[in-house]
Amino acid sequence: MTEVRTRVYDPPRSLSQRSRKIVLVAAGCALGLVLALLAALLIVAELSAGETIILIGAMGSDDMGNAAVLVALVTVAAGLCVVPVSRRGLIVLVPARAVAIVTAGAAAAVLTIGPTATATPILSGDCETGYVVREKAFLLAGWGTVYRPHGIFATAVARVSGDDGYRPFDDGAYAAVDDGRTLKVWYNVSHDRVGQLIDTSRGPALELPRVTSADGACK
Repeated sequence: MTEVRTRVYDPPRSLSQRSRKIVLVAAGCALGLVLALLAALLIVAELSAGETIILIGAMGSDDMGNAAVLVALVTVAAGLCVVPVSRRGLIVLVPARAVAIVTAGAAAAVLTIGPTATATPILSGDCETGYVVREKAFLLAGWGTVYRPHGIFATAVARVSGDDGYRPFDDGAYAAVDDGRTLKVWYNVSHDRVGQLIDTSRGPALELPRVTSADGACK
């Protein structure tokens, strides 16, 4: 009987076997972490019907999810590039590597040119009101959401918009008045180059429940 031996393909000699194992273990751990993060983001969204997000600074659940997907794609590509296979296995592995690398590169490019977010606390005078506006702008579109933060979680309470990619709250083009019962908010939809004061004689764009602390003071 003739013994058939399958020759295992080794990646370039510049990468030692120990280094390959380290890369594979690191990639596996990173993939596990990002999958856990994606699962947590999905659970939060499902339990709140999409109204509550995780908000850390200006980074929201959408940013975290996008970053997690990118990391997952990169780790999969890295793992495919260092895993040893037989020469016959290269028929499948080489195209898989190419697809993984191209996909990761495309995802990175999309995130690079995509809209960035800003988070601005709404102030009434010098007093924090307990609300934060997270705004995004891309080309001629500008949009945002008013959130009520609870630790790292934030619940959406209203939507705002801006013309021509304008972010009024980030620009400070708003006015907020706490009348003791509600928080009334006015803001400029488009950029006012003259920089006039916000007109509060008209009806407010937003009326939000007043947020009070334990001692009744505005937060």
